[in-house]
Amino acid sequence: MQTVQSENKTEALKAVSPDNEHACFAVVWVQGANENSESEILKDSEGIEGVFSARFSRKNPYILLASYDPDITNPSKIMNTIQRLGIRTRIVGC
Repeated sequence: MQTVQSENKTEALKAVSPDNEHACFAVVWVQGANENSESEILKDSEGIEGVFSARFSRKNPYILLASYDPDITNPSKIMNTIQRLGIRTRIVGC
């Protein structure tokens, strides 16, 4: 599990622009997403105030990587936003 988290955190770091030095990263396990729901998950996650970016891992497509400003939002808000779509989630790393 630690290796997956390290790889995902590295991917998330690459996904964030350099001017977001204050960013934190959430690794969210997403169960039951399909092509239609994936685009909605990304749109809704990136629509949360304080979220810089969200994307699915290329190596583990059931893992959502999100960068966010901890002064504005937190991983629970990201997880709850996805759960409102009827998708099961769990925070697996920050």
